[in-house]
Amino acid sequence: MVPELSLLDYVDVVRKFCRWLEDTPHPELRGVTDGKAIGTYVEHRCKEFIEREAGLPPGGSSALGQDLPQFNVDIKATFLSQPQSSSPFRSIEEKIFGLPYNILLIVHTKRDTPEGARIKLHRVSYIPKELTADHRTSRLARRLSTNLRRGLISREEARKELAKQLGLEEGGQIQITDPVIDRVLNHPPEEGVITITFALQWRLNYNRFKTIEPIPGVTDLL
Repeated sequence: MVPELSLLDYVDVVRKFCRWLEDTPHPELRGVTDGKAIGTYVEHRCKEFIEREAGLPPGGSSALGQDLPQFNVDIKATFLSQPQSSSPFRSIEEKIFGLPYNILLIVHTKRDTPEGARIKLHRVSYIPKELTADHRTSRLARRLSTNLRRGLISREEARKELAKQLGLEEGGQIQITDPVIDRVLNHPPEEGVITITFALQWRLNYNRFKTIEPIPGVTDLL
């Protein structure tokens, strides 16, 4: 197995990309208003730039959630006005414990000029996978873990409270299983820094990244 590289060892490459993105007019984007198309363009340019500058072979798949599999990183480029992205739904546990990959988040705005669109970067942040759980759900899981260890609640009470937070119906297809409760008890998640909702797939919201206030555990790269 090829060892996983850390994107934080290539911070200079990411910052070089950021300078290139802001300093270069992008005629392909002039007149484009579709936020998803703009985000995809930025993500592809970022992926190509990092692979080239880091001397890495091309690879990755947005469908798998890993644009840069060498770093176990997915690139998410999103507008400042409504910073969000999507991610494939694999398991309800991802909302509790986090996604299986790290995120390179690029929050930007765009304006058109005669020579092409100009991208202005608001925030570029590396979010480790340990912090990609839903903020409210992971906080609840941490509290339940503490209360379980102290004997303040039963496993069934913890299960019901977690299911309520997740909007799971009793007897529905998705349930909180004993292994999930075991994991909450023995390996509680870190407190997530994003909001995750469900609409056929995960929708990731990055409202905390609309400001430039530091977030513990998140590395800002601008």
